[in-house]
Amino acid sequence: MYIIGIAGFALFFLGDLNDLRPIHKIFKASFYAGCLFLVLSTAMLLIKSHTGLPLLIRVPFMLLAALFLFLTMMSLFGSFSVEDGYEHQGEKRPVYTKKLYALSRHPGIPFLILFYACLIPSFGFPAAAVLIFALLDIALGIFEDLVVFPRVLSGYDLYKETTPCMIPNGNSIRACIEDFKGRNE
Repeated sequence: MYIIGIAGFALFFLGDLNDLRPIHKIFKASFYAGCLFLVLSTAMLLIKSHTGLPLLIRVPFMLLAALFLFLTMMSLFGSFSVEDGYEHQGEKRPVYTKKLYALSRHPGIPFLILFYACLIPSFGFPAAAVLIFALLDIALGIFEDLVVFPRVLSGYDLYKETTPCMIPNGNSIRACIEDFKGRNE
């Protein structure tokens, strides 16, 4: 089951490589296939998971997990158009710097890690899977930040100067809040 999740991250890397230098048009689907593999791995691990914690303790972590999953999905699919983000591989396109992407350059990474971390107390999700998926997601983010995005996203170098990589800071939190309020139009 872990291997399916690991394969999902391998597909994410393959999709990024295809974005740098298009290998074949079939690899445009690597991101979507990677998402499917990660969802399948997570579902299979959840089915086999169990915890002895009382429901009263588990429920707040379930709610937090739902929140962090929502924020992860917003980072990947709700902040910019899917077509702009994932359909124009191999083409130079503008960097997106609004909303959650004012918070950090890779907001989905901390949200995904927090989602998985909340599954441990709420469902007894394997901590080893959380660690493996977190390390792979961080490695993917570093690869994208250093190699892929500076080459495929115009304005990325300037974006790097103003916005933290993965962990928000005070300025980026303020910028994100102001953007959601509509002041940074």
